Amino acid sequence: VNSKGVPQYTKDPQSLTARNDLGGNRMPGFAASEVGTDTPPGEYTLKVTVIDNRAKPAQKATLERKFAALKKS
Repeated sequence: VNSKGVPQYTKDPQSLTARNDLGGNRMPGFAASEVGTDTPPGEYTLKVTVIDNRAKPAQKATLERKFAALKKS
């Protein structure tokens, strides 16, 4: 989303499967966003939501990180 709260890009939810072969109660992951040369400069927020459907009840976590798109130079 941009600084005005308007979504700039959205992606439909995907049902993915991850395996935790090494055990434990944590799972590594990553999210990325590409900023094109036509993106207006300003502050943006990347928001990622993950749902653990195997937990009983299912658990949901959201991560938000702000980043800045700089003026093209």
